[in-house]
Amino acid sequence: MADVVSDLKKLQRRIEFDSELQQTVLRSSAEAHTEIIAAATASKTTSGTGTDSASSRADEGFWVAVLPFKYPESNSDLEALAEGLSEDIVTGLSRFPHLRVIARSSTSRFAGAGGDVRSIGKELGARYLLEGRLRQAGAMLRVTVQLLDALTGAHLWAETYNRDLKQSDIFTAQDDVTDRVVATVADSYGVLIRSMAASVEEKAETELTASDWVLRQYRYRQLLTPEEHARIRDGLERFVEREPKHAAPWACLGQLYMDEFVFKFNPRPDALDRALAAARRSVDLDRSYQYGNQILAGVHFFRRDVAAFRTAAEQAMSLNSRDTDTLAMMGLMLVHIAEFERGANIVRRAMDLNPNHAGWYHFAIIWEHLSKGDYEKALARITRVNMPGLFWQPLTVASICGLLERRVEAAAAVQELRKLDPDFELNVREYIEVWHYSSGLVDRILEGLGKAGVEAGLGIADSKARGTN
Repeated sequence: MADVVSDLKKLQRRIEFDSELQQTVLRSSAEAHTEIIAAATASKTTSGTGTDSASSRADEGFWVAVLPFKYPESNSDLEALAEGLSEDIVTGLSRFPHLRVIARSSTSRFAGAGGDVRSIGKELGARYLLEGRLRQAGAMLRVTVQLLDALTGAHLWAETYNRDLKQSDIFTAQDDVTDRVVATVADSYGVLIRSMAASVEEKAETELTASDWVLRQYRYRQLLTPEEHARIRDGLERFVEREPKHAAPWACLGQLYMDEFVFKFNPRPDALDRALAAARRSVDLDRSYQYGNQILAGVHFFRRDVAAFRTAAEQAMSLNSRDTDTLAMMGLMLVHIAEFERGANIVRRAMDLNPNHAGWYHFAIIWEHLSKGDYEKALARITRVNMPGLFWQPLTVASICGLLERRVEAAAAVQELRKLDPDFELNVREYIEVWHYSSGLVDRILEGLGKAGVEAGLGIADSKARGTN
C-alpha cells in the first residue's frame, strides 16, 4: 500500500503546476477548463473593472475561492503551514477541469477577516468558498475545513483532520490534508459536483454549455438508469453536432456508448466502435483531459486490447492523482486483468482519499478476496455496495453465498436477480465475461451461482472446451 501511495505521489509531482501559478496564470478553454484569475485583475476591487470582473464570474456560475486559512496570531509557526495549505489546495482544485478556481493572490486580502459569506462571495464573484482553521496543542495539529455555498450561505461540507507531528513532518501532514480535502471536494463523486449538478438540472437543453453537459453526465453516473442514459446520450449527440470542438462532451459520449455495451442501456449497433471514436476525438482535442484518457482506457479494456488499456490507464492516472474516480476505475480494471494486488491497492488509496466515494469501488476489493478464496471477507465487503437496480450486487451475493453454501441467502439473491431480469440466466456468462474475460474468476463465479440454484446458459465444462476461463 505504501508503494502505491509513493507511486501516485511521484505521478502527481511530475505534473504539478509551477510555484508561480497563482500570480500569472489565466488559462481559458472552450470546455470551461479551470481558470485562475491573475492577481492584477482581481485586486482592482475599488475600480469598475474589478467590480465588473466579479459580476461576470458570478454570472458564469461555479467559481470556487479558497480563503486564507486562519490560525491563532500567537502561534507564528502555523503561518507558513496556513499559507502552504491554501496554496496547495488552490493548485489541487485547479487540476479538475470542471472547476474554475480564483487565484490565491485574489483572496489574500481576506486573511484574518471575518464577514458574511454571501458578501465575500459576491465581492469575489465566487459561488463556493472553502475556508479552514489551524490549531496546535503540543505536537498535535488540528485542521478544520468547510465548504460554503456563497449564494445561500449554506454549509455543504466540513471535516476535521488531526495529525501528530511527532509521527510525521509538517510537509507530510500538509500534503496529506491537501490530498484529502481536494479529492473529497472536487472529484466527480465529490461534494461540489452534487451541488453543481443539481444547479444545472433546471436549464433548458439549448442553454447548456459543454461544462454543463459534464455536470449532467456526472449526475447520470450517480443515478445510472436506462432512462437517464437515453436522455443524456441523445442531448449530447445534438450538442456535439452543433459544437464539435469540445473535448469534454466527446468523452461523456464515449462513456454513454460504452454503457450500451457494459450495462445494455438502450443499445445500438457497434457500441464499442462508437465509444472508441468518441474517446479518441476527446483525446485528440485535449490530450491533457483526464476524463477523455480514462474513457479511452476503458474502451480499450472492453475491446480486450489489454496492451492499449495499460498504456492509456497509466496516462490517465498520471494526469491527476487526486481524482479518485479515475484512480478507482483504472484500479478496478487492473483487478479484472488479474493484477489483483496493485489494482486493489490503487482503489484503496482512492477510497481513503474520498470517504464519499461510489459503492462500485468496493468491487475491486471483493474480487481480490475472491481470488484468494477469502469468501467471508468478500461477502462482508459486498454489503457496502449500494447499486440498486443493477445486477452485479445480487449476482455477487448469490455466487459467494453459493460458494459458502449459505442456501437461504443465496436463494434470496437469485430471486432478486430474476426480478431485475427474468432472462438473466440465458446471458449470465456473457454478462460476467464482459468484465472478467481476463481475471481467471469466471468459472469460480459460475460455480457459486450454480450452487445458488442459477441455471447458467453455458456451463463450466463448455467454457473449458472453448478455452476460456
